Amino acid sequence: MKQLTCEMCGSNNLVKQDGMFVCQDCGSKYSVEEAKKMMVEGTVRVDNSHLIQNYLEMAERAYQSSNNAEVENYCNKIIEIDPNNYQALMFKGKAAGWQSTLQNNRFAEAINCFSSAISNAPDEEKDDLIIDAKNEVENLSAAIMELQGDRFEKWPDEDESAGLLGAVVEIIKALILFATSVGSDVIDKDELMSPVATQINNSVMNAWNNKIVPEYKNDSDGYPSDYAFKQLISRAGYCEKLLDQAIKLSDNDDEADIIRYKNLIAIHEYLIGSCSYEYRTVEVKGGFWNDYQPTYENRYCKNLELTDSAKSSRRNQISQYRAKIREIERAKAERERAEQAERKRIAEEEAQKRFEAYWTEHANEKVQLEAERDGLNDQIKALQSGLNDQLAAFNKEIASIPGTSEIANFDARIKQLSNEQAALGLFKGKEKKALQEQIDQVSASRKTIQDKMDSEKRAIESKIAAARSDFEKKAAPLQSRVEAIHTELTKAR
Repeated sequence: MKQLTCEMCGSNNLVKQDGMFVCQDCGSKYSVEEAKKMMVEGTVRVDNSHLIQNYLEMAERAYQSSNNAEVENYCNKIIEIDPNNYQALMFKGKAAGWQSTLQNNRFAEAINCFSSAISNAPDEEKDDLIIDAKNEVENLSAAIMELQGDRFEKWPDEDESAGLLGAVVEIIKALILFATSVGSDVIDKDELMSPVATQINNSVMNAWNNKIVPEYKNDSDGYPSDYAFKQLISRAGYCEKLLDQAIKLSDNDDEADIIRYKNLIAIHEYLIGSCSYEYRTVEVKGGFWNDYQPTYENRYCKNLELTDSAKSSRRNQISQYRAKIREIERAKAERERAEQAERKRIAEEEAQKRFEAYWTEHANEKVQLEAERDGLNDQIKALQSGLNDQLAAFNKEIASIPGTSEIANFDARIKQLSNEQAALGLFKGKEKKALQEQIDQVSASRKTIQDKMDSEKRAIESKIAAARSDFEKKAAPLQSRVEAIHTELTKAR
């Protein structure tokens, strides 16, 4: 008969407690039947759920204490027992990622653990795990880029530039793997790469403002040497390459890209105005008395600078960057207009739905209001029709006022007399005076009749005004109520 041996740790130190055989070394428990089977066959399925739970609790406590090495150790123990334990895989991914160094980047390993955890998790847990993993991926990416970026800020040379670009490539590969395993529709690559691009920009500009430019400007007491100028040009090239990469990383960070384009413009403009200096003897023209006897002195003179062709090339590049900025700003303005229009459309649709729902619920009230409105409109129409009849009668009265023919006769007589008067010669004063007296008499008669006609017309017009006033007095409250009903029927709900 075989000796009773713990399947987990190989210990023979098993003691029977409360009807179970308990390993005194690892805590594994076996029923009597399981122990008998182990004695005969040497194998049995062991329930290690309590052991896994213990390790998980210890891993979580270690994680809360930021002891990532210990977290990973406990998770490995769990995975040895249950390779598909999603909780252990998730914890291990976090622990591995945060133990990354520039020499040992474990970002891809962390991504693999997250993907395995999500694929093995129960369906009801997957969404929360994906969110947790995305946050970890974003934070880990930023941390790795910060580590590499710090080195470039201190040593902005070719090696550190390549190291920063290499870190980006590794992150992109890991993110593609993550998106492929979890689902590209779930993971937004641009969203995850945007912080990486921001970190590149920050590292580049910190290096440029705090290291590259100061070392160039302060070289040789403010008169940079040829070496300092050439170093400025080469370092600027690394910065330009990194900023170009930052712009390409994400398509959804236009505001940040504008900043990066402006940084590129600033670097190009600085280089166009930069040069080196050489300390040398130069000829100096003499004063008034010694124009033909030049003197010499030692001074710093410009030496190296960009060629005209190189300056022109950089100015063209600046123009392209500015065009890109304008393009982004135009696209942004168009998106904002489209978004505003869409928001307005949605708001109008929702308002219409609320409006229709309200009147569906208050259908009886709507019928009553519409009936009242229609009745009021009928009353207003009746009043308007009565007013129109009155106005027609009054206008007929005005047209029939007597005197119109007499006025016409008087006008004809006045015209005739005026013509006779005008036909008289220069020396016909008496005849002209007599004719003028007749004209005055006819005009006076005409005025008498015209005044009478005007008086009668004013009396009728007064009646018209009274009729209109009476109409307004009766129609105004009716119209006011119609407008109130219209407001009630059409106002937003």
